[in-house]
Amino acid sequence: MVGGILMFIMGLTCLLTLRLEHRCSEGGCDHRHASRLSVSLASFGLICVSALAGSTFSKDAFDQQIFVNRGSMDEDSKLYGGFASNAAIPGVAKNGILRDLTADDNIAVEITDLLRAKTIEPLRNFIAEKNVAVVGQFVAGPTEQSFRLTRMFIWCCAADARPIHVTVEVSAPVGVPDLQWVKVIGRPQYSFADGHAHLLVKAYSVVPIKAPKAAMLY
Repeated sequence: MVGGILMFIMGLTCLLTLRLEHRCSEGGCDHRHASRLSVSLASFGLICVSALAGSTFSKDAFDQQIFVNRGSMDEDSKLYGGFASNAAIPGVAKNGILRDLTADDNIAVEITDLLRAKTIEPLRNFIAEKNVAVVGQFVAGPTEQSFRLTRMFIWCCAADARPIHVTVEVSAPVGVPDLQWVKVIGRPQYSFADGHAHLLVKAYSVVPIKAPKAAMLY
């Protein structure tokens, strides 16, 4: 914004102060402002500084405003079309041997796996009531005993990114700020009401962590 204002001032100053050049030919005459090397260099430098400042100081992540503008989804009926129905079940290899376990023998899953399990029965049967480890961003819930574990999910590109979440229940308040990355260890519990599956993760541990390299889910 500051760069744009300065460019407007420079342009207006040039328009009012630079002398005109008359260029005539058989087709007629036109009037052009004579160019100055100093003005051209100043304009180019201002554009470079604005672009570099924007890329350096702007936050390289989505902020809380996206939750207000786009909302956060946990409905499998809205998300299922974005997931591959034949995707491998996390933690289970083709030969049935467990894989993707953490050092504490918790099943490592993503939020997308937990949501897909609402409609994919084999996946739900595998992870329900088992200890899982899942990473996401903390978003405060309606009470201190619950919060939303959230990730940004991309269908095509960053422009269509939407927050998706699972509800996590804790026995004591979690003292971390909104959008802090955390690792949750707990048990996913699925229930059914009115023809819809509902998910609640009962957490045993919520630990702040650094943001993962792959902050988006696809």
